[in-house]
Amino acid sequence: MLSSRFEIWWSGFERRTRDDDPFDTALRLSVKLRRTRVAERPEFVNQVWEVLLQRRRAYGVALFFLDSLTDAQYLRSLAEYLVPLPPNQPHDEESHLADLVRLLAAADLPGVLTPVEQYLLDRPIGPLWATVPWALWPHQKELFALAWLRYLREIQPNDWSSALIVKAFLTEPDAVRLVRTTISRDHPEQWDSLREALLGEAEQVGWLSEDQRESLGRAVL
Repeated sequence: MLSSRFEIWWSGFERRTRDDDPFDTALRLSVKLRRTRVAERPEFVNQVWEVLLQRRRAYGVALFFLDSLTDAQYLRSLAEYLVPLPPNQPHDEESHLADLVRLLAAADLPGVLTPVEQYLLDRPIGPLWATVPWALWPHQKELFALAWLRYLREIQPNDWSSALIVKAFLTEPDAVRLVRTTISRDHPEQWDSLREALLGEAEQVGWLSEDQRESLGRAVL
C-alpha cells in the first residue's frame, strides 16, 4: 500500500512528467532514487512498482527504470508486483511487458518465475509470446518444455511452421530432444508437425553446418 507521503510526492511528480515519454519518466525516477537515502530505496522502489505495474500498467516506464537498478532484490520485487498479469495491452505496453517477463525468465533467480509461468502457461498467447521461452533455456528446462507443449497444442502448424519459432530450434538439438520427450508420447501429432517443420526448414537454410545438420537429424529420430 502506498504511503501518504509517497502519494503526495507522486501527485506532484505526475504533474511535472510527460505521459507520452516513458524514457523521460524513468529517468526522472532514477534521479529521485539517487537522491533517496540508501536505507529507504527498497521501499521507494516497491511503491514505484505498485504504481507503474498495478495501477498504471506502465510497463515501458518500469522497463527503463529497471536499467538504473543493479540489486537482485529489485527483480524479485518487480516479479511480485507484476502479478496478476493483465489482459492484452496496447501494442507498445504489450511489447514492454514481454521484455520484462523475458528479463525475469533469463535472470535465473529464486522467486521471480511466477509472472513468467503466468505469461507462458495461462495468459492468452499473443504475437510476442514466442520471444519469452528461449530466455529460460537451459536453466529452466521444465518450464521451457511446458511452454512449448502449450504452444504446439494451441497454435495450428500453419501459423508457425515457417516462422522464426522453428529456426530457433535448428541449432539447439538438446532443446529439440527435450520437447520431443515432453510431447511425443501423449501428443504425437504435435511432435510429428514440429519434426516435419524442423526437417523442412533445415533443408531450406544455408547457414547450418554439416555437424549441426547431423545433430538435428539425431535429435528428431
